[in-house]
Amino acid sequence: MKKLIVALLMLVGMPAAHAANLNSIDSSIFDQNRIGMLPMVTIRATAANEIKPEYGVRLLIPQDGNDEILWNRVATLAVSGSAVEKGYVDSQIIPSYSEDLTVITLPVLAAFEAGDEMNIVGLEMRTYEDAFGYRYLGMDLNGDGALESVDINGYKVKEAQTTDLVPPYPVYEAVATVSADHTKVELTWKNPPDWDLAGVKLQRLVDQQTNPEVLLNNRLLTTYTDQNIPTGAKTITYQLITNDIRNQSEVVSVVVDLTQMDQGQNEEPTEPTLPEEPTTPTEPTETPDPAAPTLSEEERSKMLLELNYHSIRKAIKCQGESALKDDCLASKVHVAYLEQQLGQQNANNALSERELKLLAYKIPFMIKTRQSGCIESMRLAKICPALSQGIDRVQYFLDK
Repeated sequence: MKKLIVALLMLVGMPAAHAANLNSIDSSIFDQNRIGMLPMVTIRATAANEIKPEYGVRLLIPQDGNDEILWNRVATLAVSGSAVEKGYVDSQIIPSYSEDLTVITLPVLAAFEAGDEMNIVGLEMRTYEDAFGYRYLGMDLNGDGALESVDINGYKVKEAQTTDLVPPYPVYEAVATVSADHTKVELTWKNPPDWDLAGVKLQRLVDQQTNPEVLLNNRLLTTYTDQNIPTGAKTITYQLITNDIRNQSEVVSVVVDLTQMDQGQNEEPTEPTLPEEPTTPTEPTETPDPAAPTLSEEERSKMLLELNYHSIRKAIKCQGESALKDDCLASKVHVAYLEQQLGQQNANNALSERELKLLAYKIPFMIKTRQSGCIESMRLAKICPALSQGIDRVQYFLDK
């Protein structure tokens, strides 16, 4: 892959439409059916308030119905530049993605001044079977979803086909609901947007069973009702796997504990799903914590800045159906932890018992990811600081 530097330059003299010019110094070449990493991307503002926290920066992969290119999810991105030095953006940011994976949003903490820039490393894209040809990125700075600018030179995907070695994304938002008489389990989920998705495989394990029973194979469905619950079963684990022609995704498991159903728990979450918990809105109150650690002015300033960032993310990520996702739970953990460290505990931001139980379930997966991705391999080295921080903060609450 040739080296590519994409410069997003704010155009002087344009009307207040946040127009920007994406100028690739050299085109990059990608293979089909592969995950490729873009070289460093530079975003530079030429006027104050063109880049601001309300919208962040949204990079789009324009789709005309036959592009067959999506963003590849990464946990964190490394950022440098004057905007980082001034505290307008973190040196490690957590991007968010649109549901169809054609838009990535990069959060910022404060409005950029003219000349401020952020250099981003780690952006990845997935190409599919018919993705060949010249392509370009777009940028949206005001949240309307329209392209204010496009990359002039762009990048090219080779026409020669390569063997598909990229598995599809897994299903998400998978939920199991048990009937009142324990005779049926209804499963619902959402399928990923992969262009070459061929189907979904659903299988189950009952109690100590080791060989899964296949209930559904290679079907593009989003719901299934299991009407054959074995008498006396205590635990049922449903496994969902997506597949294309050659590859299959990681397994998403939905665990149903039938022994707890009589206690009113009719629904068990998947590993990546946060169960909905009704709350009664109240006025926020802060409770000083006499046990909070003593912080230097510099440490306190950094934590306040980080708290502001995660509070904004929490407000965005915990709206409506998004409140059931990992991004919402992660934001809650960071906010609760930082408030405790600063001695500014807010009762509305405390983690619930259900959230703590879910964290206890999740942390083995987080530790396993760190072991394989950070200790045993350098493939995901860029996510390690944020992952380790997340593990430490989750463990902080579980230890308490």
